[in-house]
Amino acid sequence: MGSRRDGWIDKVKQGAEPDEDGWMRVRGLSLTEAQQLLDWLENCEVTDRELSFDPATGFSVRWRPPGELPRPTPLPDPQSR
Repeated sequence: MGSRRDGWIDKVKQGAEPDEDGWMRVRGLSLTEAQQLLDWLENCEVTDRELSFDPATGFSVRWRPPGELPRPTPLPDPQSR
């Protein structure tokens, strides 16, 4: 079992869920847990991440998983005109 210091990762594993935009979200974090998660995501090179606060539920972190990044739309071939 993880130490108390690593409790934030258990919350992420148990509470991460996709939102309507396809981003992952974890709610109910303390400020320290949210900071640890944001640092971890940054170390994993996740560039799209957000922090929010709701007095009723605490801090939330949402991020776009790197494998879920949209693919650029190819430009039409100018010779096919």
